[in-house]
Amino acid sequence: MNMTSRAVLKVWLAAMVLAALLVAPVQAQSVLEQLLPGQQQPAQEQNTDNDAQNAPAATPPSGTPTASPAVTAAALPPGFAEAVAKARRQAEQYAGQLQAIETRLNDPSLPPKQVAEIRLEAEKIREALRAVDLELDAPLAQLRAQISRLGPAPKEGESEAEAVAAQRADLNKVLNELLGARAQLALVTGTAEQLSARAAQLERSRFLNNLFGSSRSILNPALWTDGLSRTGNLWSRSVALIKNFNNTLLAEQGWWALALIYGSLLLLIAAATAMCRMIARYARNGNPGEVEFQKWLRTVIVPLGYTATAALAVIIFNRLFESVTPNTPRVERITESLGSAFVLFAFGRGVARSILSPTRPGWRVAPLSSAAASQWLRLSTFAIALFALNNFRMTLADVVNMDASFDVACNAAVALVLAFIVTRLILIGRQESQSQEPMEEGLKPGFDWAGYMVQPAWLLVLASMIALVLGYVTFGLYLTSNLFVIAPAVALLYCIRRLSDAFVAQSLKPKSRIAKTLKSAFSMSERGINRAGIALNASVDMALLLLGLPLILGLTSLTWVDVRSWLTTAFFGFKIGDITISLSSILLAVVVFGVGLVLTRMVTGWLDRRILTPTDMDAGVRNSVRTASGYIAVIVVLLLAFAAAGVDFSNIAIVAGAFANPIATRP
Repeated sequence: MNMTSRAVLKVWLAAMVLAALLVAPVQAQSVLEQLLPGQQQPAQEQNTDNDAQNAPAATPPSGTPTASPAVTAAALPPGFAEAVAKARRQAEQYAGQLQAIETRLNDPSLPPKQVAEIRLEAEKIREALRAVDLELDAPLAQLRAQISRLGPAPKEGESEAEAVAAQRADLNKVLNELLGARAQLALVTGTAEQLSARAAQLERSRFLNNLFGSSRSILNPALWTDGLSRTGNLWSRSVALIKNFNNTLLAEQGWWALALIYGSLLLLIAAATAMCRMIARYARNGNPGEVEFQKWLRTVIVPLGYTATAALAVIIFNRLFESVTPNTPRVERITESLGSAFVLFAFGRGVARSILSPTRPGWRVAPLSSAAASQWLRLSTFAIALFALNNFRMTLADVVNMDASFDVACNAAVALVLAFIVTRLILIGRQESQSQEPMEEGLKPGFDWAGYMVQPAWLLVLASMIALVLGYVTFGLYLTSNLFVIAPAVALLYCIRRLSDAFVAQSLKPKSRIAKTLKSAFSMSERGINRAGIALNASVDMALLLLGLPLILGLTSLTWVDVRSWLTTAFFGFKIGDITISLSSILLAVVVFGVGLVLTRMVTGWLDRRILTPTDMDAGVRNSVRTASGYIAVIVVLLLAFAAAGVDFSNIAIVAGAFANPIATRP
């Protein structure tokens, strides 16, 4: 044996010894994990020494479940006792929290903000309980699998082996414990759902009472005189609140804290404004030419960049404010409201500037001339700023305890101004539609459908004015103000949809890089690539619908707790009888089916190229074999998809048996 062979042999032996050292502990650990808590191994498996064989068996601790001697080591899944104990412990803990929540909810003087907080707490508890319940799925499935391996239970008058009967009894006992824990979780989950529904009903009733609350008409001079006379109170109380905050901060922290708070506020506003301008300048640099994808991409980038920049500045300031300032809940409410107004304005301004683009017609997607686009941008910006400032003003008035008459007067004034702006925007758009001037060079509008929104906008303005005249000031403001929130959101969603269309049209062209990759890697034809593009566009449309509709509803009357609750229920599932429908299972089934179809196509292609074609088989027979194998593969993929969706095939078998029995028993 030469030196090289000896070296190879030594390395091989060393590797085998190392593998044995590594694998042996793992195997021992896996064997130990299969044992029940407190169950002892047979003496001959624990130790081969005589002393160890004669040693008395350890007594399991009290309260630890043990299996009967008939149950083998692998009969029960490991950790079932811990899972049951954890589920019951969590159920009792959350039941106590829900009891405290119910006590708070019964308070008739509960502020609206605390009602929303209570509902959010109940929703979080419901999600936590659902997660604990999902942890019981694995041991429950293992137990049922163990029971099914024992075969059907003996009928009346029949008997089975003593060991099998004992094992079946122990397994059923553990199964009942798991089912009992799950029933306890379901009971507490139902309590959480009921409390969340009560809080939601309280929120909606208060919202409707406030929305349709009657006050003075805008034609009543007392509405304006009373509101104007209390304007000085808002100023004086706000100044007093800020002075008190400054004095407290100065006494506890020093001048550096004051300089840090106000300096960072100004610096962040200036930095966010400069960053937004840079984003707009970058997005409008150059000429889009004929590339629609680039045009719609930058149209989407501007509002998203504006919103992200403003949100980042607000988050930084809030973290800095919380770490420096003492406990000042009233000032914290003001800063939070100011941050929300800033983000709202940034979003609306970004959408308006991106779509209108008054100085660059090539990037404009609105069917307006440059002059009309400039007027629309100024009016829209003013309306969004007015709406955001009025929201901040309402929070400030609530903090400093202003009279309701002041709020009514301010809301009436804002509603009138917003109604005038909507009217002015409609008239400008109407003049543009009736203009005979040719379209500007490079202008390719994408919002031609906006003309159909003119009549609904007129109806909103008319309904708002009628409500203001009749004294329903809050309802009148609600109609006009939401228009300047919903319109930018709908416009952004439409831009994302056009971006998806442009991406498919550009990236899936026959000579594009992506199309060539799909052809070479997956053997897709041009027709298949075209279908993939259609599927992508349809998926984007569905996603925008599922995400955009809750977004728009959340911007109007619903709270984000409503949206979150709906999405959570849809994703994790809801029950109709014994059937659980969940978006997560449906999505998993769709993914499994799509991947299975791709693999099926690859396997049938391999079968045709490597096996059927080289055998010189008849073309008809070859096509029949390929088609049959494809059908079989699709059936297998469907079964896998149904299994991923959680379909219980035992129920299908029962139904099939019910249909088959009458046929089988027919003479």
